[in-house]
Amino acid sequence: MLIFRRILFYSFLTSYLITCPLTVLYALGLIYKPGTEYGFVKTGLIYLSTAPPGAAIYLNQRHYAQAAPAMIRNLIPNNYRVRIEMPGYQAWEQTIPVKAEKASALDFVLLLPKEWKSATLTEGPFVDLRGIIGSKNILLMSGKHLKEYFVYSLEKKKIFEVSQTSLADYEVDDLYSVPGSSVVIFKLVLNEKVSYAKLDLSNDHFLLTDISSVLANGFTHLKWSSQNADILYCWHDGILDKLDVSSGTVQSAFVKDVQGYGANNHHLYVLKKNGSLIKTDDKGNDPKLLSRDHATSAEIFQPGKFYDIYAYPPDVLVLVGESGDLVTNRLPYRVVDSHVRTFEFSKKSKRLLILRDSLLGVLDFSVPETLSDEAFQVGSKLSWVLKERQNMAQAFWVYEGSHILFREGNKIFILDFETYEAPKENFVVEVKNGSSVYFSEDSGLLYYLDASSGNLLSLEVFPKKQILNIPFPERTEPILREDKNE
Repeated sequence: MLIFRRILFYSFLTSYLITCPLTVLYALGLIYKPGTEYGFVKTGLIYLSTAPPGAAIYLNQRHYAQAAPAMIRNLIPNNYRVRIEMPGYQAWEQTIPVKAEKASALDFVLLLPKEWKSATLTEGPFVDLRGIIGSKNILLMSGKHLKEYFVYSLEKKKIFEVSQTSLADYEVDDLYSVPGSSVVIFKLVLNEKVSYAKLDLSNDHFLLTDISSVLANGFTHLKWSSQNADILYCWHDGILDKLDVSSGTVQSAFVKDVQGYGANNHHLYVLKKNGSLIKTDDKGNDPKLLSRDHATSAEIFQPGKFYDIYAYPPDVLVLVGESGDLVTNRLPYRVVDSHVRTFEFSKKSKRLLILRDSLLGVLDFSVPETLSDEAFQVGSKLSWVLKERQNMAQAFWVYEGSHILFREGNKIFILDFETYEAPKENFVVEVKNGSSVYFSEDSGLLYYLDASSGNLLSLEVFPKKQILNIPFPERTEPILREDKNE
């Protein structure tokens, strides 16, 4: 009996001496793998978060116990085939690489429905629409005259007329808006007479005001800060005028020798003809010289061409010339030489979406400007994600900059940019020929005109109300995220 007890004791002791260190090493992210040097390897992990949440996860065809969002830890460095399934949605599947001491994190896996469902908001027929970013309203057009313009309130879910009796018969020649502003300015023409009207969408009355008197001198470019639509800045022939709509006063030649300008967050950005870039407050006070390198400016800006300036937080500047060339304040400065049609900046991902003729590209500003082990400065990185396409006209960031919604002709597609593989595109819906669409990140809805009836419809691109804001949580752990662009 004594011998048996000794055998039992030493068996337990041996088991403890073996399993205890293995348990500690496992907790530290090390596991034993036969055939490797020293027998132990450092592990990595996969983090998956889906919209909608609660999807089933399969790792190398084996069902994982936890539904998304989920953290799959202690994975031996390798490539893993991951499949995500949810009833009513298309299966999501791709190969995800896992590296030692790194997290392969996919925070924004968007599950697409097997059948896209739309809802009719108001009956037309309408010929076109325009979303006013920052106002939660959509302009609808049934014709060319102001009396044929309507406002659809996304909050009230009602349609309102725009016109006043004195301006109703004027034809809309042009339309000016600023992202984030609830104001729209119309250029109106009747029997060669030009008038201007300001439409304020910030209140329930949708007040339309004739502002022709302050714009009597004419202009080539018109801008204002999204925070103050009472102050307008007009450019013509290298001169910038400042207009106060509330008082009706005009400050001519507010700034001279101007090649480009932009207004944002109570600040005015001015590119002078000598190549210097200046930032002031909206009254022209407290000037700050952002760039004085005239030689560099001469290389990146086209002489005699006007540039629109856009400022994005925290310190990104985008300048777009009248020939469609695009310049930023990050290396390599001159990014696109011509034909940029539209662009959109994602504050979340710090990336600029660029639409150029048959190309759709992403300019990544999240790349660090300098790396400690690099001799040369690293700037923004441009990747063309779609090439040789036809009739691309609009593009929007979707779901925190993880997906791209774009219009090609009268068809809408969505491109999955949250991937370790090549981006994948899916068809969404067909819209009225020649009409624009509008996507709202706030609601997750796409607004468009029905291809046959011209009615205003909405379609849920991602389920905003069901999303759990649980991004990759291991921010404080000593583990790095694996770059999806490597």
